[in-house]
Amino acid sequence: MLVTIIVLLVIAIGLLVFSMRASGNSSQEEERMEDLKISFLQEVQDVQKEIRSLELDLEIVAKDAGIQLGNDRERKLKRELLDLYKRGYSLEGIAKEKRLPVDEVEKKLNPYIRQVHEGGKVVNGA
Repeated sequence: MLVTIIVLLVIAIGLLVFSMRASGNSSQEEERMEDLKISFLQEVQDVQKEIRSLELDLEIVAKDAGIQLGNDRERKLKRELLDLYKRGYSLEGIAKEKRLPVDEVEKKLNPYIRQVHEGGKVVNGA
């Protein structure tokens, strides 16, 4: 009987030590997770600052160049049209996707399409 009590006492002490170590590891894991969370939030904040700076730079460049930016809805539509075009959609496909006439899509994308093709040709001089 005394042996059984001693064995149970040793097992209880062993489990207590194991439990303390396990809880120590979880607090370390929680600390690591907290550090990652802080790091992630800092990176998000940095990206937001960069985006705001780019928006301000765009306004400055547009103002200096005398370009009218238009309203937010118009810019969003042009951005979506240009994105679809750069992803390889045809003008007809873009018009169908956005439910617009093909000539309107072509009119809105024309300045950007010309810029893409203008610099791409190299003339070989003899």
